Amino acid sequence: MLLRAVIILLLLGVLATLFMSALHIFSKDGNRKRAMALLGVRVIIAAVLLVVVVWGLITGNLSFGAPWS
Repeated sequence: MLLRAVIILLLLGVLATLFMSALHIFSKDGNRKRAMALLGVRVIIAAVLLVVVVWGLITGNLSFGAPWS
């Protein structure tokens, strides 16, 4: 259960950095440096998310399949 919470938090982090980056790009100033920094943060969070999912599958804490079957 804790693993799923971590995955959800990481997904929310990816979405938050995505929208923050869009706000910086479309603002009056068009702060591209800040948007690029947020892109780096988003890539790091996505890499951690991938590692957590693979770890969960290897250890058996996550499994493939539909929840209704």
